[in-house]
Amino acid sequence: MEGALLMIIMGVPLISSSHNMFEDYWMYQRFEETVVIQGAQFQMGSRDARLIESGEYPPRKVQMTSIEFDKYPVTNALYWHFQQMSKGKSRTTAERIGYSNVFAMTYRKNMTKFMEHAIPGEPWWIPTKEIKWNRPEGAMSSVGDRMHYPVVHISQSDAQTYCEWNGRRLPTEAEWEFAARGGLSNRPYPWGDSLEANRTNLWQGLFPYENEKLDGYESLAPVDAFPAQNKYGIYDLLGNAWEWTSTPASNIQIAPEMKERFKGEQFYILKGASFIDFREDKAHINHAARISNRFQMCERLCNPTEKTEASQS
Repeated sequence: MEGALLMIIMGVPLISSSHNMFEDYWMYQRFEETVVIQGAQFQMGSRDARLIESGEYPPRKVQMTSIEFDKYPVTNALYWHFQQMSKGKSRTTAERIGYSNVFAMTYRKNMTKFMEHAIPGEPWWIPTKEIKWNRPEGAMSSVGDRMHYPVVHISQSDAQTYCEWNGRRLPTEAEWEFAARGGLSNRPYPWGDSLEANRTNLWQGLFPYENEKLDGYESLAPVDAFPAQNKYGIYDLLGNAWEWTSTPASNIQIAPEMKERFKGEQFYILKGASFIDFREDKAHINHAARISNRFQMCERLCNPTEKTEASQS
């Protein structure tokens, strides 16, 4: 199998010392389910000529072979099991460099800022020391009671390492979009033309100050918080957290300040948008949540809105 990893940020309540994470892993094994998608030709990208700079336009026909794709993003439970089996030898990028990014709304006074690593043009991300996948908001936080949430603060190489250990790989951008479309053509959402209630976790309200939580969540949500998003039975594709692919960001416009600051770094494509993103008609505020949308990030930009899903040829 193969997958696309995700990173996300959110508030994490404390858990009691009696919490048994081992039991949680077995409880959440169902999130390893996969679906086989038969090969076919599909139309990738968008017919909207305004999206030419992002690489979404023009649309193009792509012939796909059959793939086996994870029905859910990689959860904290599955990543915890991976860490246990590797006996702590697989340190994430955030652990090695000593920081990751926290969404401004969830930043707390006892955290240590690392502003020399701020992301150009995105002040709502605060580089913060000692943030990692199992301590997503610092030493006083835990994922213990959110084992069914997507694992976050994971870089592209972290995602690759997890997939290789599990006998999988990250999907290409084309494979991700092929799976997400669920057999539909030229639709912005996995389920069709219009944004529907109880379908996905996106931002509603004055960004980045207030989320009205009309979908029930202020930040990250469980991977099965909403029904499957397409007819293939795949969950959590759009919204909640961006998902890594194995496709280098070679034909996408990367902001000049990003290129200069991270010169020599390889950027990769992410898909799916996150809980801080918006429906199409609000896209001027932040990223638009649509199947064809593309985001790019490099190894050192370890953010809390990216996740992992798997596929297998």
